[in-house]
Amino acid sequence: MLKMFLIVKKKQFKPIFYSKKDNMNEKINNNNISNCYLKNLKYEIDMFYILAKEISINEIFKLDTLESLVTKNAFIESFLVHERNIIDFLLNNRKYDDNIICKDLLENEKELFNKSEVDKMKEIKVKISKEISHLTKARCKDEKSGWNMSDITCPLLEYFEKFINELSTELDYNKKDILEKIKNEVLDLEKLCESGLIRQDLSTTTVETLAQSYLLQSKEAEN
Repeated sequence: MLKMFLIVKKKQFKPIFYSKKDNMNEKINNNNISNCYLKNLKYEIDMFYILAKEISINEIFKLDTLESLVTKNAFIESFLVHERNIIDFLLNNRKYDDNIICKDLLENEKELFNKSEVDKMKEIKVKISKEISHLTKARCKDEKSGWNMSDITCPLLEYFEKFINELSTELDYNKKDILEKIKNEVLDLEKLCESGLIRQDLSTTTVETLAQSYLLQSKEAEN
């Protein structure tokens, strides 16, 4: 009977001991995880910011050489993929368990965006998904479809600023430095929108001619 008593006591005692340790580790881990989330979000904004600036001011967009076509397409497609990632984040689209979404960083569960803002983001995402991210029949319906960069960039900046303002009230000092850098990039792009200097017409160009040119060069090199 004594042996049985000791086993019971151990089982009662261990959970109490480890629960305190686990709680402490959980706080540390949660802090590290949220830092990681924020840093990865910053990467998306960094790329969105740099590409938007480059697309608007880079001289390569004035050129019409075969090589410049591929570079322009790469800039545009990368910009749109990062925009789509940001939209998924803001809309809390967790298609997979490990997707990072807005609610992962915000303690406040209130809805940040009204219906028209949500609809606008969904509209942009669908267009990017069908014309850039996935090979779809939508490309055949409108092969000359382009993008008005002002229409797809400027509203998103306003929506993201809402998230920044909400998050800034919840973050500790260490994370606010990262958030401040993100906010500066968003505000700089907003100035570009307000000035009208952001590129308006944006469209990917067929690179069939360039592909044929490279193929010809390869055959000549073999000979």
